[in-house]
Amino acid sequence: MKIFFQFFCFFAAFSLLSCLGTYSIGDGSCQLVNNNVAKTVYVDWRGGGDFKSIQAAINTVPAGNTQWIRIHVTSGTEKVNINYTQNCIVLEGKGRTRTIISWKDSLDTLSDDFSNDGGTAGTATFTSGADDFVARKIAFVNAYDIKKGMKRAVAALLYGDRYAFYECGFSSGQDTLADFRGRHYFSQCYIEGAIDFIFGGAQSLYENCILQVNARPNQVINGAITANGRESDGDPSGYVFKYCEVFGTGRVYLGRAWRAFSRVIYSHCNMTDVVADVGWNSWKNSERNIFYGEYNNVGAGADMSKRVPWVVHLSGVQDAQFTGIKFIDTDGWIGRQPY
Repeated sequence: MKIFFQFFCFFAAFSLLSCLGTYSIGDGSCQLVNNNVAKTVYVDWRGGGDFKSIQAAINTVPAGNTQWIRIHVTSGTEKVNINYTQNCIVLEGKGRTRTIISWKDSLDTLSDDFSNDGGTAGTATFTSGADDFVARKIAFVNAYDIKKGMKRAVAALLYGDRYAFYECGFSSGQDTLADFRGRHYFSQCYIEGAIDFIFGGAQSLYENCILQVNARPNQVINGAITANGRESDGDPSGYVFKYCEVFGTGRVYLGRAWRAFSRVIYSHCNMTDVVADVGWNSWKNSERNIFYGEYNNVGAGADMSKRVPWVVHLSGVQDAQFTGIKFIDTDGWIGRQPY
């Protein structure tokens, strides 16, 4: 089958991440004070808060922080980076249509300050490598003009452990959400893109999310929702989409295999005909090692009669193994995070 879009490689991004530290699998060490955050600071670029920029507020979080700090933000046009030592941050806005963190770097238009910052990863509007992070009611946007052509332009790059996102937005065209490493939970989020717009090797559950495809409106396959990078049979990672809405323009795969043991599951999702009939692409990897599963999805895009022959028709028992919260949280870390 002819593919309308180019296959891109992301080795530069992985190379950068290997230098930035690793995430730990544990129960977290962040402390609540009287069942609440230890401190709340306010960011308002107009001057009505403690800081005028989000980055200025984040820069005050000490290395090795162990107490939850809430940063309440208004919108910001800036690149934001939480380095891997700045744990225990809650980033909170007023709604994904009201609080927007936006920048417009792409792989070929990097600003001078970030031109040497690691290819695809360097385009990210928001980057977080610390453990124990919560975001609520914020949109992360890469505002690169996709009308000029699709370019790698990351809205958010995530490579820490124990992350939760509630009612957040992620918008770009290509490589929108670099969901790279760690255990991550997304609830009622909006994610928009056309080519590989959720990619990486994290262990993530997406629940009640909207997946908006903004590919070119034609009949050839010109994009993919996921490009999962699970690398071995023993790797616990993978992407699970549960009770999600899939719609938009163009024709896209549900996923294509970025790495040899790619794993993605869609369960109880509503899919329009934006989903290509074949559903999936092995991207030249061995199909016997890939695990792409579907269960009880509905809509014109959920018809499995023309799917690739190696797709897994999940049983109820198999579905339960992936779609429960224990897929990402066996130790209760989500319940210990502040609201």
